[in-house]
Amino acid sequence: MKMTDPSTLFQPSDASSSVRKLTHNPASSWRSYVFMHVLLRAAIWLRQRRARQAGDGNLHPPGPQDFSELLKEYETGKNKYARQHGVRLDWYLPASESELFGSMSGFDWSAIRVLRFQPKAGATNAQRTIIYLNGGGFVQPATTAHSYMCSLLAHRLNAVVYMFPYELAPAGIAASELPRLTAFYLAISAHARSLGHEIIVAGDSAGGSIASSMPLCIQRFAPLLLAKPALSTEEIGKLQPDQLILLAPVTTCNVTGDIVEHMDRMQAQDWWLDRKRVQELCKLWVGSQSVQDTAVEQVASASEVDAAAEKWRQVLPLQADDAMLDTIASSSLFELLQEAKVHVTLSCGTSDILYACAYYFAKRCEQHQVDCTFIEGTGGVHVYPILGFFIGDPGCIKGSDLVVQSVLKASRFE
Repeated sequence: MKMTDPSTLFQPSDASSSVRKLTHNPASSWRSYVFMHVLLRAAIWLRQRRARQAGDGNLHPPGPQDFSELLKEYETGKNKYARQHGVRLDWYLPASESELFGSMSGFDWSAIRVLRFQPKAGATNAQRTIIYLNGGGFVQPATTAHSYMCSLLAHRLNAVVYMFPYELAPAGIAASELPRLTAFYLAISAHARSLGHEIIVAGDSAGGSIASSMPLCIQRFAPLLLAKPALSTEEIGKLQPDQLILLAPVTTCNVTGDIVEHMDRMQAQDWWLDRKRVQELCKLWVGSQSVQDTAVEQVASASEVDAAAEKWRQVLPLQADDAMLDTIASSSLFELLQEAKVHVTLSCGTSDILYACAYYFAKRCEQHQVDCTFIEGTGGVHVYPILGFFIGDPGCIKGSDLVVQSVLKASRFE
């Protein structure tokens, strides 16, 4: 395997940089990579076989993701981390929470089953609320590794963690899923703030893309979702999360130009991801014209504002170069993060072509004085921190520990 080109790695400009870089060496994560790679390929093969047998060509059923298998693993004792640390998993059903979601009643919540992770101390004694978005290239459902990571965050951060089942591509696209997720965030965060919780949005890989866009989603969608078109900049700032956790995030769906060159320079170190495949998956998340038109109609029908379809079309992300889908190309996100004093924990391994995304995200944070901790895993594979307790790998476990430490250091409770 080729050594990483030092010129591809992020370095803070000087000691006064708002980005603090932490470097560690999770070299043993290659064992995890081999194991996870085999499991992933086997899972994809099985889904493709079932799709061929069903004749519909989809790798997954339409509709929100179904986390039933993950809950079953917990109930049968297979999620050993959760059992060992007293983390409790159950369903959170927005449709049953009329007090919280009454103002968001335009959305059909009946099919949404959010997997909730509660710390041993219980929800009433928790200090944080986390909304977690799983990765999977926008097309693969959550895995056991995601369940373990959410269990870890619930335990180590004394947090109630909600893993939201956004619909996967090609049926689910940014324009259809981000408004519903934002509605969920607004309802949950309002409740969390009433309890005095810190609010964190987290995600890995494709889920990191969604998490990174949440501040922009709040800015654009909250006035329509809350039926308050005159929300001020200060009011938008108060709705923002306290922290973001971004694990090897896809910080652009507009994979062109410098980002392509940077990915290609790192491709030799990455045996997992392929740049051309990343581009294909990003196009699926942006969606075709027909899928976008359907998304606009559905979102508009859930809104009570006048001329809803036209107003939603103006704010929905319908192009790959929209700031929501290409966060590193625009100043909008970073101005929001800086003004709202949102702390960002950014993590990526150097054996991951998505390091290119993390590199430019860190650069933008530095340019706009955004408080950011960048955890760089030398030789670390894609999303290595979420693999640790699932595979028992010390290098990956160290990666997740640094993520937790970063959050705690920036917390108002510490």
